[in-house]
Amino acid sequence: MNSAISSLAIIALLIQAVFWYAYLSNFLAELNNRFIVDTFWIIAALLGIIVGVIANKNKNTKSFQLLLSNIAMFMGIVLLALLALALMITSM
Repeated sequence: MNSAISSLAIIALLIQAVFWYAYLSNFLAELNNRFIVDTFWIIAALLGIIVGVIANKNKNTKSFQLLLSNIAMFMGIVLLALLALALMITSM
């Protein structure tokens, strides 16, 4: 279970890093399909949050794995807040 948590945390961090790169390089703005952009955004956010919650619930999680999963969870929360902000701005 411990290696699975660290693997999932690394995968979540990589997906979030790819998302941040695409977001900051305006690649997401150039896409014409908003459904794909929103799906990628939500998956990157929720995967980090889910991994963080699983690692925090597990009592046998080592400190490095807990650190990685907490970083992924924090980045997922930031991504969801940014998505909510973007949806509020575009709905005005």
